[in-house]
Amino acid sequence: MKIRPLRKDLVNYLSAHNLSKKWKKVTLYFEENINHRSLNTELLEPHIRSWYEIVRNENWTSFNEIKSQFRNASIVGNDRVVFYIKGNSYRLVVKVDFNWKVMFIRFIGTHNEYDKLNVKKL
Repeated sequence: MKIRPLRKDLVNYLSAHNLSKKWKKVTLYFEENINHRSLNTELLEPHIRSWYEIVRNENWTSFNEIKSQFRNASIVGNDRVVFYIKGNSYRLVVKVDFNWKVMFIRFIGTHNEYDKLNVKKL
């Protein structure tokens, strides 16, 4: 799977916050390790793609708007939202920046892996 290039304003955001190098590293890791053993991607990928197709065109301005569209999403504080993927078998944690209209994926993993995390510190 190839990650799409970022919009110019997001490139500027990453650069302004000294995150460009980290983004490239994570992108490369993801592209090279799409079949990482912790993700059963042949089962998970269609669900992530469905989620992505919904959120990529949204223009949310608040957590309430996210919650109205994804009723099972959990707002966990520190700008984090947890989405339940594939019938709650997997968890997707994102950090939301409403000013820039972006979501930063902080974690994708199984329910058991999620339970071991402190989501607010991701």
